[in-house]
Amino acid sequence: MTAADAVASMKRHMDPAVGSSWADVYQNVRSITQTGPYEVTVTTSIPDSQFNLAMGSSAGVVESAKTLAEKGKDYGNSTGLVNCTGPYSVASWESGESITLERYDDYWDTALRAKNKTFTFVFMGDSTARVNALTTGAVDGRLDAARRGAAEARSTDAGHLYLGVNTAVNNIVISNLKGALGDVRVRQALMMALNRPEMVKAMTGGIGEVTNAMTTKSVWSGVDESTVDDAFNGLKDYTYDVAAAKKLVEEAGATGKEVVFATAPIGNDFNIVSQGTAAAANAIGLKAKIVTLTPAQFSALFSDPSAREGIDMFYTSWYLSSPDPLEMYAVLRTGQFSNYGEWDDKEFNTVVNEAIGTSDVNARAKLSTKAQKIANEQAAVAAAVRRADDGVPRQADHRPAAVDRVPVLPVGGHPWQALTCCGTRSTVPTLPPPPHAAGGRARWCGWSSASLRASCSRCSSRHCWCSSLASSFRATPYGSCCAGAVRTRRRSPRSRSSSDWTCPHGSSTSTGWSTCCTATSVARCSIGRMCPR
Repeated sequence: MTAADAVASMKRHMDPAVGSSWADVYQNVRSITQTGPYEVTVTTSIPDSQFNLAMGSSAGVVESAKTLAEKGKDYGNSTGLVNCTGPYSVASWESGESITLERYDDYWDTALRAKNKTFTFVFMGDSTARVNALTTGAVDGRLDAARRGAAEARSTDAGHLYLGVNTAVNNIVISNLKGALGDVRVRQALMMALNRPEMVKAMTGGIGEVTNAMTTKSVWSGVDESTVDDAFNGLKDYTYDVAAAKKLVEEAGATGKEVVFATAPIGNDFNIVSQGTAAAANAIGLKAKIVTLTPAQFSALFSDPSAREGIDMFYTSWYLSSPDPLEMYAVLRTGQFSNYGEWDDKEFNTVVNEAIGTSDVNARAKLSTKAQKIANEQAAVAAAVRRADDGVPRQADHRPAAVDRVPVLPVGGHPWQALTCCGTRSTVPTLPPPPHAAGGRARWCGWSSASLRASCSRCSSRHCWCSSLASSFRATPYGSCCAGAVRTRRRSPRSRSSSDWTCPHGSSTSTGWSTCCTATSVARCSIGRMCPR
């Protein structure tokens, strides 16, 4: 690697013909010149506190200048590959299948010589296939297993689930402000109508939490604790309130207007968020439409404005690559590449621009706090969930010692699973079954309050995704809210009388299953009942 390689790699991001996703990092750069054998000098038009930090991300990757010239437009794809200086080189790239790295035995730092001879990344578009590959040992590991398959990752004996420092927030990106969502009241109403606590439980299997910020505390590096507290504690809290949200939509004159949510078959969290957002939009008087894209089409939403035409919202996990919240808020300024909805707020722009030119960490953080509050108040991006961690890498407990919800009844032959009527299994380990349940099988009989009187039907053992509720059940630890009802009287197996069951939280079920469900502190849960076999 030479200084010339660094110059060529950095200048590439400034070339409009390349269309780099990291071009914003270089927007204040006036010149990049080689000023010594191993020295490059970058001159900016204004003081830029973010530039040096960004060099630790993809914006600062150094490639061979010769390779860039030779490969041209094929650089970085499955034909041109890459040629960097790490302990591995790219041996092969089977488009859509896998990328194989091969150890470079002449690596300059012998102390950091790679331990594995090869390292293969396998592309799996189907979320179930990814989970199966992990639990069966077909793959040796997986990134982000916690968010998309926390239940399976915790229950399998094939390996261990580790949680560590995280910089990502799962967001609903507002990509069109020319329609109903152009009114801030509608965006705020949608946030209020999202049952985010229940979505989080279903999405993360208990390792996530609701957030109103678009950053995690982990990126506020070196900032005074009091400033960080102010940045997060002073945010508008979008408490779940459908009635109030509906009034906001009416005030905005948006009742009946269509909103389009784009999703893709990438993971169970995509399904949960799309269904949950559509339900929330419909509940407050909007007309929601879900459009399912292929993974490739969905990826284009982040780089091609034409791909976002007709799309009002889409879901993503927005991670940061530097230890500064300004990486997030800088891209939401007017005209920035990643400002997908073309949100425009003059006060926000002024605050962020001042922060970028501020070198003192704490002074800059106070300005970032203002930016965070403005974005939160304006619901520029709907922040949904962040992974709950304490910043210390650790191994997750394989089987929790205590839980805050009711254990499910066991399925005969597999004591750690429960079965729903559509055939969806909950593969999360539970505590020992409730009394009198060991010889029975748990079955759900209906997915709405209207079907509570329906007779129980035999459940199949196949996996399926019959509804968003089924998806939630499969991903939620310890079953669903009513799953803890247990038989307390030994009646005929055909008995379906409510007096034959008791709610484990002490509430009588004589007035119906909704009473029992309410006692479990799970909102609006009248979605089924347990039947003995």
